[in-house]
Amino acid sequence: MNKKTNKKIISIILVAALLIAPWNVFSSKTAYAAERHGRDRSRRVNSPDNTVPAGYDVNPETQGKAKDGGYKRFFLKNDLQEVRIEISGDNLDYVLQHASDEAMALAKSCTIGGVKVENVGLKTKGAYTKNQTNNSDSDRFSFTVNFGKYVKKSAGYSATQNFFGVKKISFNNFYFDKTMLKEYSVFKLFNEMGIPSSDYGLAKLYINGEYFGVYFMIETLQESIVESHYKTSGASKFIMKPQGTAPRFKDRDFSNCLGQDGLITWDSLVNNGYINQNSDGTYSPKSTLSNYSYLWENDSDNFNDCIDIIPAMLTWLYRLTQLSNKKDFSGNKIDVNSSRYLELLDQVIDTDEVTRYFATHSFVIQMDNMFTWKQNYGLYVDSNAKSMMIPWDYDHSWGYEYPPQDGEEAANWNIDKMYNYVTQQANAYYSEDFDLF
Repeated sequence: MNKKTNKKIISIILVAALLIAPWNVFSSKTAYAAERHGRDRSRRVNSPDNTVPAGYDVNPETQGKAKDGGYKRFFLKNDLQEVRIEISGDNLDYVLQHASDEAMALAKSCTIGGVKVENVGLKTKGAYTKNQTNNSDSDRFSFTVNFGKYVKKSAGYSATQNFFGVKKISFNNFYFDKTMLKEYSVFKLFNEMGIPSSDYGLAKLYINGEYFGVYFMIETLQESIVESHYKTSGASKFIMKPQGTAPRFKDRDFSNCLGQDGLITWDSLVNNGYINQNSDGTYSPKSTLSNYSYLWENDSDNFNDCIDIIPAMLTWLYRLTQLSNKKDFSGNKIDVNSSRYLELLDQVIDTDEVTRYFATHSFVIQMDNMFTWKQNYGLYVDSNAKSMMIPWDYDHSWGYEYPPQDGEEAANWNIDKMYNYVTQQANAYYSEDFDLF
């Protein structure tokens, strides 16, 4: 056949395809017909029903204090835990269809190991793994259950709801880990090294009776990690999970708040217009403080949860940046090899804990970390403006780098790549001229 005949045949095929195609593909309902997520993909749910049934209150039998460690018995080490989530069809579709925004909706209940907590929050979680799942036709996202999202003391309930002392539990979908053992083995090692870290286990996840598969069940970054580790109550709620940036203080931002030895107080922040108290009793950051929202994950609930520790956090951030610039807390030059420098450093970080953390972190070879991508770690700051490192997100451990390598490449992986960002740009990053924001 000649080219003219070929074109004619192709044209006939295209016209035929248009004639027999379902009309809704070309109608105003195209977006609904093309919905990739949700159990009912013929429509899109744009708002959830987050109304807690009237008369509901916290069940004291499932409440607890983290220091007592009651929740830990649900993180199984030698078996698969069974987790069942019940949620209305519309709310589930809302969560799945708005996965990229990590939109949360009310779930009727979450049952773990046969123990049920009602009226909890459910949302998707993750970064690259979430986006990859969202770009597929699969609904097997990673999820987070927030037990006190909708049942809070501040909302008139008898207490803020938890699960035997833990506020949130996440379920990771093993997108990059077909062995299902990488994070399990890493968190086992962190625990054995005596580093405050999340409890963990494996779980079979069911949503509305449908089996979603085996997940890595993990305690999210929260004060329960510290309280259960040290068997104390009242730990700071400020556990940061910086994403896409690294904490750094610019003194010109808060120069009017700096007191003796770099101390920043609540009054100085309020009086200088950095914190606003809203009509409903909550707080919100104002002015320059809003530029530091990465510290509380751009989440107003997180900001209010840790409001009491904000001054200590900024004090910690100022002091850390001063030491990085070879200065003491008063702004005087200091020799980084001096005993005085080490004394000041001990006031800013728990040097023993951080040393053990990085020794373990280096051993497990996690590429997707705080140096290469400025993410996947936790920072705990206490009321004395002293910090510890908290492990988080190790699905890229044991020499894994995307795209996947073969066994020989992984075995001969260059560990220096984990710290390339530090060796190349640390001095520039912490210099006073470097513009972070």
